[in-house]
Amino acid sequence: MGYTGEVTRLTLLRHAKSSWDDPELRDIQRPLNSRGLRDAPFMGAYCADRLSQPDLVLVSSARRAQETVELFLEGWRTRIESDGGRWRTPEIAVLDELYLAGSRDWDAVLDQFGRQGDHILACGHQPGIGDFAREFDPRFRGDFPTAAVVSFSVDDGSPEIDFVERPKDARRREEASS
Repeated sequence: MGYTGEVTRLTLLRHAKSSWDDPELRDIQRPLNSRGLRDAPFMGAYCADRLSQPDLVLVSSARRAQETVELFLEGWRTRIESDGGRWRTPEIAVLDELYLAGSRDWDAVLDQFGRQGDHILACGHQPGIGDFAREFDPRFRGDFPTAAVVSFSVDDGSPEIDFVERPKDARRREEASS
C-alpha cells in the first residue's frame, strides 16, 4: 500500500445497486435501480449522524457511481440541515481512473488528492474498492456490498478502520432505535 497523503479520514462508498434493465447500455452508463435509489440517500443520512462531513469527494465516472454520490450527499445534507446544522458542499472530482480501478489505481488517486482535504469520501466499484480497503487496513475483512460504507481514521499516515456499515444492517439499527 503506497498511500502517502495527509488526509485524516478516508471514507469509501461502494456505488449503490445498479440496473441491468437495458441491455443496450454500456456498463459505464448503467443507472441505479429502485433499491439503489433508496439505499444511497439512506446511507448518506445514516453517515451524517456518525462521521464528519467530507471536504472532497472522489467518484468514478460511471453513471451509477455519480448517481450514488449525488443521492448520498443529498441524504447527508438533508439530515444535517434537519438537525439544525450547517451543510458544507464538498468539492467533487469525477475520475475515469476510479472506473473499475484496482488497488494500485486507488493508491495513485489518493496520492494525487490526499492533501486536498481532511476528510475524503471516495465512491467506486468492486472488486477494486474492497481490495484497496483490505490493503489500506488489513483489519477490514468483511465483504463490500452495494451502498456499503467503510471509514478509516488516518493518524500520521497509519489507517485504522472505525466505521463499517451496510444498508441492511443500518436499517435494522435505525428501526431498533425508533
